[in-house]
This record gives sequence, structure tokens and C-alpha cells, in this order.
Amino acid sequence: MKHLKWLYCCVLSLMAVSASAEKWLIKDMDFVRNDTTFRVVCNYNSKYQLVSRSVVYLDEGMPENYALTEQAFSSYGRTFQADYLWQNGQKIKFAKTEWEYNSDGLLSSETRYDGVSNNWQVCEQTLFFYQGTTLCTEQRHLRFDGSRWQPESRIIFEYNNEQLAMLSFDVAENEVWKPYGVLVFNYEDHLKSVVYKEVVEDEMTEKNRTLYIYTPSSELKYEKQQKWNGFNWQDDCKLVFGASEQGKTTIMSDWNVQYWSRMFKTSETYNNRFMTRQNGYFYGYNMWLPSYTTNVSVDETNRKRSISTAYDFFGDDESDVRQDFLQVQDNEAIFQYCSNALVTYIRVDETSVDQLYENEQQITVFPNPSPDGFYYIESSSIENIHWRVYTMQGFLMASDNGSDSRLIDLTHCPKGIYVANISIGLQKYAIKLIKIN
Repeated sequence: MKHLKWLYCCVLSLMAVSASAEKWLIKDMDFVRNDTTFRVVCNYNSKYQLVSRSVVYLDEGMPENYALTEQAFSSYGRTFQADYLWQNGQKIKFAKTEWEYNSDGLLSSETRYDGVSNNWQVCEQTLFFYQGTTLCTEQRHLRFDGSRWQPESRIIFEYNNEQLAMLSFDVAENEVWKPYGVLVFNYEDHLKSVVYKEVVEDEMTEKNRTLYIYTPSSELKYEKQQKWNGFNWQDDCKLVFGASEQGKTTIMSDWNVQYWSRMFKTSETYNNRFMTRQNGYFYGYNMWLPSYTTNVSVDETNRKRSISTAYDFFGDDESDVRQDFLQVQDNEAIFQYCSNALVTYIRVDETSVDQLYENEQQITVFPNPSPDGFYYIESSSIENIHWRVYTMQGFLMASDNGSDSRLIDLTHCPKGIYVANISIGLQKYAIKLIKIN
């Protein structure tokens, strides 16, 4: 089953989309893990839309199904995506997402289901609200408790001269909306900065910001991420935008996941629930901003040698999308481009893979899943341990309040999946926690 989960993580986000001048369609792609060869086979409709994607295991020329994704489209866009796993020749329901549109063709709701006893069980829903037909003013996230929808979180959009000016985040406490945080967008011809502020004890506190630096020809030169230490801004990391001899935009840098950035959702993006690692590398084709990057998944059974991911790239005036497939093998990142069989190798810093693997051997969180919401952090390190726990939408649910604590208490939280950011000295970890009651 772990093997199936790894494979599902690797290919859930793999899809092919057309480019304006030439159709780049992934028909099939082979990839190897531990001497086992898998093939991804894609089928399209007459509009170059991906309608099915099969993953088969190749055993001496005798294929065996492992996973299947099915999609359907209306004149407005994608209406559903259903993902299945194969077990003993049976197609087992895994996950499903449905999209509905209003009379103006705008996305009105996104509903997610999990496969339970081979039936679809509704889990959560996002509602989209509009002002007229162009500006989105609100997104509201609900969860289903078995009998009715419960409000969970909300995003409010504010626009200034048709430019996004601010996003505010609310969480529902006893069905009353409570402010949580704000993203402030600053423009001067281009987007210059995005500042994130969080509500702490009913006061707005600056947390981090991203600065965008452009060349004289208005091309994005680099992106600098900073954190507020209470007195001034300190540099955290930097993404440098360059170009290869083929003219493809290249980004090579360490990055830290900001879970609130996953709230950027459109009808063209997925919410991948396997994004659990904090360290990685970007490589982009005609990319504008990394905020358009989604669906990062890490192999949960062999983190040392396999990091698989799919990226969305929005580049030209028609907002066409191109996706690449990345795998790390022997400290090299291998990028396979669609049907033209071009393979690009980029050398990866050795510590970015091996160090991540070594660090994870120093920490264990148990029991996970937890029946009551208590988790214990076990580590061989003698340094202080600090942690913060977020929902999958990025809202803070619990923290150690600055004390050295090895006990995580989520007894006040509803059952579901959470992400724990744990710091031990200079080492940082992101671990998915499951609460079943």
C-alpha cells in the first residue's frame, strides 16, 4: 500500500496542456524507482484536454494497473476529477473533486470527497463569491461533520484600481468569523512586495514579506524573502531568475514553504495534500512568479533519493500552462519535457537531499494517527524543541507558546489532517499529523 501511495503522490499532479504555437502533449512517460518501471499513459479529447491518466506497472512486458485519474469538462471548465487505485484487480475509489460554475461561467464551488469503503464521502467545500463577473471578493471554506457543513476559514479579497490590494484571512470559532492574518500587495508598475501580517492577541503583527526586483526591461530579476524579528527585516532566502541557452527561465534556490500561499486557488490549480516538506528546488519554464507553483509532493518511503513534483507555469498572454516532471537521482534533478523527449539535468547541492534524509532520522512524532489529539515528539537531540501546528489551509491551530515542549496537544481541534512545523536547534521539520477522532 505504501508503494501505491508513493506512486499516487508522484503522478497525481502530472497533466499535459497545450501551448499556443505547438501542442505539447504527454502521451506516455516511463520512470523508474528501485528497478521498477512505471508508465504514465494520457488520453485527451478533441480540445486537447486531459480526460484520463493511467499509471501501469511494467513487469516483463505484462502491464498491471496501479492508478487511474478521470476528468470531465463542460463549456465552462473542468467539472470533476476522480482518482482511483488498483488493488487485486479492483478499481478502488481514492479521492474526488467536483467543480460547479454559475450562470456567468465563473467557478462557484469546489467540493472534495474521499474514498471510504469504496464510496465517495464528502469532506470539504470551498465557495467562491464574485462582485459582478470579474472580481472575486470572497472564498469560504467549509467542512462536513457528517450531518451538516461547518464554516472553517474565509478569505476576503480587496482590489485597488483592478489590482489586488489585500487578502484577509478569517477562521471560524463557534461559527463566528475571527481575523487571523492579512496579505498586503504593493505595486509600482509591477508587483513590488507582498507583506504577511498575523493577528496575535487581537493585534496585527508583521511576520514576513517577499520583495520582487526587476531588470530595466521589466523582467523579474529575483525574489527575496524576509522575516520580521520584531525590530527589522532579516533576509531568509532568495530566488534568482536567469535564462538558459534555450531561453527557458531558470530558478535555482532553497525555499521555505509558506502554507498560507497555498490559499491561491483558481479553477486551473489543484490542492495537493501531500506537500509536507519544507526544502526544495525550483526550475521553471516561462514562469512569472513562484506563487503560481502548486502540487509539491515528496516520496514518503525513500526521501533520500526521490523528490517528485509537478509545476504550473503561466507564461504568455493566453495563460497557457506547461508542466514538467522532476525526479532527484544521485544528486541530480532530472526534468522530462513532454513528447519531445528532451531531458534536462541540473546538479543539486548534495546537502539538499542527503541532509534532509539525515535530519529526519533525528525526530519521531507518535502516535500518528492519534485517536485523542495528543502527540509526543521523540528526538535524540538535547536542544530545545519548538513547534507550531497549522491546518492544511495554513491557519495556526496550536503552538508551544515559546516553551520547550515535546507534547503536542490538538484535543481542541476537529478530526482531520494538520501540518506541524517543528524546530530543534537550527533544524526544521514539517510533519503531517492525522487526528482520527
